[in-house]
Amino acid sequence: KEKEKEREKEKEKSSVPVPVPASTSTPRDDKPQPEKKKKEKKGRKMHLKEDEKEKKEDKKEERVRRRRSTLLVSKSKDKDKDKEKEKEKKEEKRGRGRSATVSGAGETEREKEKEKEKEAGEEKMSKRERAAMEKKQKKEREREEKRKKKEEEEKKKREEEEERRKRKEEEDERRREEEEKRREEERAKREEEEKKKEEER
Repeated sequence: KEKEKEREKEKEKSSVPVPVPASTSTPRDDKPQPEKKKKEKKGRKMHLKEDEKEKKEDKKEERVRRRRSTLLVSKSKDKDKDKEKEKEKKEEKRGRGRSATVSGAGETEREKEKEKEKEAGEEKMSKRERAAMEKKQKKEREREEKRKKKEEEEKKKREEEEERRKRKEEEDERRREEEEKRREEERAKREEEEKKKEEER
């Protein structure tokens, strides 16, 4: 009997509906979400901008590095040149002393070569200076010619204006004289007519 009671209790328990817990997850929306897409697009753009910025900075750093390296190379070259010059000066002094002791007042081969180089450089420089001078003189001549031409044109213009003014004055004078003459003739004619009338009366 006890066993049967237990079975019945178990049956009752199994027949009681078990409450299903409410789902905490929100229902999935299959429709496209524009806000989400916008955010994703914006995020992608930001990443691209950051990449571009990084690339630009890398390029800038590379340029700076290159410039520094070229500066260092040029500085080292300048130092080498200075050293070479100093060495040449020392050799020249030594050579001058040796030549003085050996031959009295003779020049070394190096000094002769240097003298030749110097002369060639001066000749080259003089050619360049001469060319520059000729160019300058040519420009000055052209400028002077332009100035003279302009002055001549202005002079010619002034002379023509003066000629026109004189002709106008002469024409005006001639007209005045003609007008005066005509008036004089009319007045004499009137007087003559009046005289005739008086005589007739």
